[in-house]
Amino acid sequence: MQESAIRRVAAPANALIVVAIIGMFLSPLGLIVALAHSTGGAGNMSSDERDIVSIAVIMNVVASIVMIIGAVRMKKLRSAIWAKLAATVAIVPVISPFFVLGIPFGIWAYVTLYDREVREAFERKARDE
Repeated sequence: MQESAIRRVAAPANALIVVAIIGMFLSPLGLIVALAHSTGGAGNMSSDERDIVSIAVIMNVVASIVMIIGAVRMKKLRSAIWAKLAATVAIVPVISPFFVLGIPFGIWAYVTLYDREVREAFERKARDE
């Protein structure tokens, strides 16, 4: 039963990792593009605008890291809380590193995490540790 649960969580966990990695690479790229294509070039971008773009990039990188940690723990059935946090981050468009894929993959992860067999496997693993 444990192995079945591990197989069931593997695909959505891997999908969350892929979304996080895409987001981690696109965020700095987005910063570079925003600075390069701002009206009049990066030199004319106000300090506030640069700060906002920088904060958005940092938030996306942090969200990506949270998703990777949660997805890895999901694959090992180690922490349902981290796994749910990773799925939640993927679903929320404002913080999802790549929400176009994050929303469907996050929902898929949630559906899998709330499956009775998977929930029981997480609980059993927590009791055994």
